[in-house]
Amino acid sequence: MAPAEESAFFPSLHSCLDGSPKLLSWKTVASELSQSSSQPLEKDVLHHIQDSTAIRALTRCFGGPPPPSSESKAEFETLTSAINITPTSNGRYDINRLKEDTLWLSKEVSIDEVSALRLTVLEWQSRQAERLLQADSLDATDNLGTDKLNNSIQASLLLSPGALAKTVQHVPSYDFDSLEARRSRLLRIFMSELQFLLQSVEHLVTRAVTLVSESKSNAHSDSVRSAKDAEEVGLKILKSWHVAEGWSDGSKAWFNQLLSFLELRLESLGRESGWRIENEPSLGLEQQWSNANMLRILSTLQISLAVSSSSSNIASSRVVLDWFRSMDRLHFLETPNIVFSDLSASHIPYLQYLVVMNSLSFVQLHQVMVRVPELSSASTPTNGPGDSINYLQDVACVEEVTRILLGAAMVSVDTATLTIFAWCILLQTIREHASSSTEIKELRQSQKAIENYGTVQQSEPDSVEGGLGRRRPSPVRRPSLSSDGSQQTTLFEDIVEAVQRIEPNDDIVQRLADWAVGQVFQIINAIAQMCSQIGCGSNQGSAVAVRGLLLDLVRSAKTFIDYSDSFMESLFSIMLGNDTWKMQWWGAGKSNSVDYQNRFLRGDILLSDIFNEALGRFPYESVPFVKLCRALTPYQQPRSKEQEQLIDILTSTSSFTSLLAEPDVPYELGGDGENISLKLTSPINVMLLAFPSLRAVTRFLLLPGTFEVPEETMGRALSDSKPIVVFWSYKYSAIRFFGLVLQNTLELRSEFQIAPSHTLFELSTEIVGFLTTWLHNLSSSSASVEDGVDPQDLARKVLEEASDSMSRNEDAIAIILDLLEGELYKQHSSSQDAESSRFITWGIRFLSVLTTVIPSRVWPFLGRSGLLGLNGTESKLIGVVVAVELPSGEFSALLSSLDLFEVLIEDAISSSVSKKAISKALKRFSSSDADATGAGVSETMMRSILLQFMRILMDIFQSSGTWRITRVEERLELNTRICKIFDNVLSLCYIVDDENELEAKLTNSLASSATYLVDTYLSAGPNGPTLQPLLQLLVSGLQTPFDTTTSYSSELWQAQTIAAIDLTTTLLRLNKFLKRPTSSLCGQVFGAITVVAKLHVTHPRYCVPVLNLLEATVIDAGSSDKPPSLLGHLGQSTAKSFLDCLSTFGRPNDNSKPSVATWKLLAAIVSQRQQWLAVYLLTGRTPRETITNNCEARAPHSNPIIKIALSKLSRLSDIPPVEALAMLEFIALAADYWEPIALQIRDDQACKEACLKFISGLKPANALKHTQSEHDISQYQIAAYIVSILALLVHHSNEKRDVATLRHIVPCLGYLTEHGVASPSYNASLHHSLRRNFEARFQGCSLANFKRTSFSRPTLGPVYYYDSYLAGRMLRHNAGWKGKSNRGTENEFSRANLNLSVVETQIKLFHSWKSLAMQLSEGLAGDREFQKTIASIARDCLQANLDNTLPETVFEKLATSRVDLAFTLLQRLIEVAPFGYDAKTILDSAWALLRNQGSDIATVLSGNNASYYRNVLKVLYLSLQVHVSSERPRLENQDHGQAEQNALAKKTKKIEATVLEILETVVAHGFRSLIVLLHEDSNKVEPSDFTLLIVIMRTALRIPGVATYSERLITFFDDERTAQYASTLLSWSDQLATDGDPIYGELSMTFLLELSNLPTLAESLVVSGTFAQATTTNLLNWFRKPGGHGPFDEPRRLYNIWARGFLPIVINLLSAVGPPIAAELSTTLNQFEAQLSRASHSLGVKLSPVSSGANAGYVTLSMANEIHALALITTILHSFRESGPSLGIVASELVELPWDSAGVREDLETRLQRRNNLRNNIVPTDEHEEALSRQKPSNAQGGCENRLEEKVVEELTAALSLLGNTEL
Repeated sequence: MAPAEESAFFPSLHSCLDGSPKLLSWKTVASELSQSSSQPLEKDVLHHIQDSTAIRALTRCFGGPPPPSSESKAEFETLTSAINITPTSNGRYDINRLKEDTLWLSKEVSIDEVSALRLTVLEWQSRQAERLLQADSLDATDNLGTDKLNNSIQASLLLSPGALAKTVQHVPSYDFDSLEARRSRLLRIFMSELQFLLQSVEHLVTRAVTLVSESKSNAHSDSVRSAKDAEEVGLKILKSWHVAEGWSDGSKAWFNQLLSFLELRLESLGRESGWRIENEPSLGLEQQWSNANMLRILSTLQISLAVSSSSSNIASSRVVLDWFRSMDRLHFLETPNIVFSDLSASHIPYLQYLVVMNSLSFVQLHQVMVRVPELSSASTPTNGPGDSINYLQDVACVEEVTRILLGAAMVSVDTATLTIFAWCILLQTIREHASSSTEIKELRQSQKAIENYGTVQQSEPDSVEGGLGRRRPSPVRRPSLSSDGSQQTTLFEDIVEAVQRIEPNDDIVQRLADWAVGQVFQIINAIAQMCSQIGCGSNQGSAVAVRGLLLDLVRSAKTFIDYSDSFMESLFSIMLGNDTWKMQWWGAGKSNSVDYQNRFLRGDILLSDIFNEALGRFPYESVPFVKLCRALTPYQQPRSKEQEQLIDILTSTSSFTSLLAEPDVPYELGGDGENISLKLTSPINVMLLAFPSLRAVTRFLLLPGTFEVPEETMGRALSDSKPIVVFWSYKYSAIRFFGLVLQNTLELRSEFQIAPSHTLFELSTEIVGFLTTWLHNLSSSSASVEDGVDPQDLARKVLEEASDSMSRNEDAIAIILDLLEGELYKQHSSSQDAESSRFITWGIRFLSVLTTVIPSRVWPFLGRSGLLGLNGTESKLIGVVVAVELPSGEFSALLSSLDLFEVLIEDAISSSVSKKAISKALKRFSSSDADATGAGVSETMMRSILLQFMRILMDIFQSSGTWRITRVEERLELNTRICKIFDNVLSLCYIVDDENELEAKLTNSLASSATYLVDTYLSAGPNGPTLQPLLQLLVSGLQTPFDTTTSYSSELWQAQTIAAIDLTTTLLRLNKFLKRPTSSLCGQVFGAITVVAKLHVTHPRYCVPVLNLLEATVIDAGSSDKPPSLLGHLGQSTAKSFLDCLSTFGRPNDNSKPSVATWKLLAAIVSQRQQWLAVYLLTGRTPRETITNNCEARAPHSNPIIKIALSKLSRLSDIPPVEALAMLEFIALAADYWEPIALQIRDDQACKEACLKFISGLKPANALKHTQSEHDISQYQIAAYIVSILALLVHHSNEKRDVATLRHIVPCLGYLTEHGVASPSYNASLHHSLRRNFEARFQGCSLANFKRTSFSRPTLGPVYYYDSYLAGRMLRHNAGWKGKSNRGTENEFSRANLNLSVVETQIKLFHSWKSLAMQLSEGLAGDREFQKTIASIARDCLQANLDNTLPETVFEKLATSRVDLAFTLLQRLIEVAPFGYDAKTILDSAWALLRNQGSDIATVLSGNNASYYRNVLKVLYLSLQVHVSSERPRLENQDHGQAEQNALAKKTKKIEATVLEILETVVAHGFRSLIVLLHEDSNKVEPSDFTLLIVIMRTALRIPGVATYSERLITFFDDERTAQYASTLLSWSDQLATDGDPIYGELSMTFLLELSNLPTLAESLVVSGTFAQATTTNLLNWFRKPGGHGPFDEPRRLYNIWARGFLPIVINLLSAVGPPIAAELSTTLNQFEAQLSRASHSLGVKLSPVSSGANAGYVTLSMANEIHALALITTILHSFRESGPSLGIVASELVELPWDSAGVREDLETRLQRRNNLRNNIVPTDEHEEALSRQKPSNAQGGCENRLEEKVVEELTAALSLLGNTEL
């Protein structure tokens, strides 16, 4: 049977303690659920909440864990038994201690043992994070004196354990692991789990009810979204509570439990917890107890609100009664009793807010008002009160609730005000319906009486009153009704009578209404503002519900309340919140705002009664109407029905309401009686009609006939008293009227009154606000031209409409900007100019929006405006902030300026390409590209404006920390956005384009700003004050609130901290990228490193940013000569806790991002000289433990990181690719920098097998050409790292001569041996097409402008090489970017990036394979089978280069690496099998590759591929060398047939032909070309080039069969005159000598020597006179000087030319030409008498250095060569002289050499007889001889100790033999 699946809520104890699946806390779950519902949940969190045990805990959240029981005790014993968990006391955990803590906690808080065990495990696994958070200055004592130890890792050994103990013992410390401390943490975790369990329920329920509400509102729409996983869990919870479909009969039990829990928690606020722990301060524990209870209460109320507000049916009377009875007992929480108020008091406003909204939601005014008409004629149910009827049908319930609310009103309970107000509306509506019912029944009774009796019977006096006049009926008196059933009392009549019984002599409804109305609007405003502050993130659904409830209240109240300013202000508060532009425009609640705005427009009462009434009062009361229009402007879909309606109204308004100013308004009366009307008798300007008093104060602009109310326009009076208000029937455009108001305001520039409470300037402010909001919504709409809608064109039309009423030379933009400029230059004070500041705020916002529509109007304005102070004056923005906003503590203008700066940056970027194009003619409000992209704005102006803005923001950022800011949200937003702006500017300037000069990039408009930031933050000198504000934000991150009650503030706090971390990270990475010296910022971060480490565990969202920051810090510090120690700054204890936290790798969240960031940080630590910390994470032991050898001091979680890595590596297939890559990078670096790690990997069989299994499973790279998926790319990245690791393993195996390991690896490398060096899958046609299309579509830029730099840390995939996101921002103006069906340049970018990613992975894999192959060739070169592999790889390398299709930029390095690999492998192969058949097949490929580079060596070396060509020459040399043998190739088996013989002969001929071609092209022509190039440009030629040609010629001539082609060889060299050129080089080599070293002389002499080795060529040297010419060169004249030139004389190379060059040539000529040349040669040698004389005495008989010279007595190999050569020459000449005439020569012509043969022979005998003395006097003279002196002799029996001595002895012995010593 399959084993049961392990619980995700509480896995087995062994796995939890082993650290495999880290146990999830409810705090983690709540944090994850608090994020936006659009983001998918982490898998671990999802599995957790879907677990049946977790769901049971969620549904029973108000009951808490069960109490202890015998069953739970038995289960606990089973879980902790030895069979399930091994007891241990000195390991990572102590099971006995865990059991002890569990039982104590279970008893202390009365929960079952299993739940207590889970909490205990949570405490155990969070121990290191808690320890880290508690780290303080005491931790500095744990540094082990690391300030001194940082000099070297060995310095720690200088401290003895005794000295260390003495250092630490005097420092007090907190015993973190004491019993009391553990128990305190257990209680805290217990409270935390209960608190966050309820918060998790809150988030799940909110998500679920939001989904249900959307489904109901979109029941007939296709846009209903399906439930996500978290929402499904929330629906399960609601179903278990029986509230999924609204209130039901089964809801009672759950609701009673909620209320009981609520009252119990409220009672707990007023008392202590009762927990006491010895030696522990109780204050902190009690404060957490109080705060946890408060937060649990808030979550409970939030859950209740979510359920009650989403219910579509009316709650039962029992539910309503239970709620209001509970609130009555709690006094509606007007003044909750809190003992420890420090932490909880701040939540009281939110608590009261929830009480108010919960009470209002239980009234369910909207649903009740819908049901009232159908219940108006219903009778009272007879079955009595109960759960089966809603509260509206329960008379007793209504009566009791009324009594409760009356009691609250009597004592002025503010938290009951809205409920009382709603209840009054309900009761009044019921009373009206009851009165109507009574009147109808009495009328029926009267009619029936007339029919029956013919007379009218009179009713009781008090029954004739109808409607609302019947307010005080007798409680027992009923109307006189017949017994007809139809005349029974209705439900509403019974309710009215029951309510009246409460106060028989008073009107209860009126009384309650009078009390509530006085403050209801103030409370609505306060709640709406609070809703704006908290309605973010997970509280969005709740905020929308609250606004919906408030709108329902306002809608219902409008029937009974007249239009008033307070009413409108409340409506604005609901719709606009606190009127914060950021929340409307960019805020998270944006999408939800449409919901309640649409509800407003769809509500008949509101639309007809409020909007139409506001419109009907316009422009007499203009400010409320304009403000209402701004509030109603929808945020999406500019062509929606709601917006069409608003556009129609504003562009075609049919009414005009104004004061009738007599006699300025010409009119006449018409009609009669009550139908009196007015008619204009002549046209009148609309401004005079709207604001008659303007005529008396100013001369305003009047354009005759342009905007006048025409003659005979009809109107009607709205008031009888004067001044009369007239409603004119006049159709006009309100938008045009707005423009006219703005123009006249500019003329007036005064606070002129246009209404009792408003000014013309205030109206202008609202108009600018409306236009700004409208323009933004249009310009930012998701609609596109393809949809038939151009939002930006619509926005321009709005501006055109507003400008139509203005003069010819004016427009709305100019007017608004002039008004803004005028306000900026006013003398501001906070007490007098609030409206001016508000206008400035809206003016700046208008600039922001205008930048997105017509940027060409904004940049010039900013250039000449005083806003930024570019004209030499002080910035007026700073003036407004200092004079107005700083004293008030509200910074709306400053925050709006951040909006402006952000859109300016965006416009500068988006127009950087388009503005380079040819600008079209500019028109007023033109829709041309020039206006839309700001093409007419100069880059200089843009750069200056942005730089000035940046300076202003820097000043604000540096000083704002001391400002008094009223709303903490504004401070958080200010800091967050400034940090993001700084980060964005730096990133934009450096993430793309490898151009060094910022001004040459497309982002050049930001160049000055970026440079300013770099100079400010990255100076190497001390700049602490500049960095302090940034670092202070990091410190403030430790105070991040974790509860979700104030989610907006909490999210802003998180955003501020993350923005500060990201900016710091960007700066440090940029410092490294720019190769600047380590900055002061890096040192400051190291100083605050403990704070940064704490941030890692402060909040889950900080984890990845902090890890990135630490990585950047370590890398930047690593570039300094002496990097600061991370461990030294952290301290031992803190570092230990921090690394233990890192070892979780982001668990419990199943998110690869924390894991990847962790591995990258660890990789930086091991590779950036952080030795101390590297030792700890690799060994699991701190320096203290290393010094004291205290293994027991390890922390519970201190497994070495490398052990964790290797464990994961053995399960490589189970790890996500992105995490595997980061982990493998760490392992590879660790193994590279730390040899023990490589040995550990080598000995780990599971790791090796996992690596080999992965490698053996690779598929051919060609398959990627078709798929090129990100998964395939990651597979080859992983393979590259694995192969690198294998290369290290093989390297260490070679050192140990472990051939078995190598042979085990090789069979798994099939893919690599076949495809490892193949050409990458570069799609040339794709990139060619991209380049061609890009150049055709986009002018003014190139693809290189969008190439990512290393600063951007590009990741392989669709965004790897070209930055498509930034390109989209710059190129989206061109339709070709998207293309048809999304097949434009953007798609090509993605495809090119994928292809280049494939190429990059293949190149990385090749380099790794190169290292591995080289290592394998070292250890397995002697293996016959592997020799075939080596040859095959080398041949494939050359062939791949030959078949190359890659572009030069990609191919150059790869080709060079391939040739390097081929050279190394071929060299290894030749070393073990010099004439092996496998290597002989390489010659053709090598020669073809060299020939492919060009036939002229001088041309190639003059180009860019000189280095590559030289490497190919080296490979060609080795490929020739394998063909060198004593005889021509022949078949080993002579029995082969003639066909085989012929094939072999043909092959031999082909090889010989190839070699001859090489000699002709490379050697003969190449040597000549090199000499010519050397003469023309010596910098392009290296001596090694000549050396290569020489060794190639030497090797080629030694190949069997080549020498037989002597005639062809002579032809080659004669045609090219190679020998003459070599002689010429020798003649002027002294002029080419570097520091006197005649290297080219030696090379030319060596070349001539090689030529002379072939007899035919030697003869050619004599015949052509080349040798004779060489003997006359300046270089050989050195040997004619007195004393000659010895091996120790400078230049030393000169002696080698003589001994190893000139003399061997003479020998070769004597051998090749023979006696005919002997006389000439003897004569030539006699010219060097001094040199020969010196040689005669060079060995001497003096065996030790004396005064004759410091080097006298020493013997060199070159001296031995000289003696041997002269001995041979002497012998040959002697033999010629003796033979004389028989050889055809005259013996007397053979001149005796001035060389003492007898003396030399004597010296040789003496030297060889005294071998020890000879050995002691042999000295090496160059590197080659140094190497020989370290080599063993070839003949171990020869008595020599090294190869150098052996060679010297061989030369001297041979010389002695030639000179006649036959005894040796």
